[in-house]
Amino acid sequence: MFSFLPIGPLLGTRYDVLEKIRAVKTPLLELHGDRDEVVPFDQGKLVFAAAPQPKKFITLADADHNDISGRQRPVF
Repeated sequence: MFSFLPIGPLLGTRYDVLEKIRAVKTPLLELHGDRDEVVPFDQGKLVFAAAPQPKKFITLADADHNDISGRQRPVF
């Protein structure tokens, strides 16, 4: 027999990433895999767009969320 546990209050935490990124005071380098299924690529671009300058966005081709190392070596 299973009992129901009310988890709604635990899911109520809201993390406003757009608000947080606007407050960044240091240069930003975002490396984002274009096949990321945890943080979708379009969402990463949206957050990047909200960040203040200076900033740089590098797309890692064919990379997921956890396999960006070794996929592509960005050249600066």
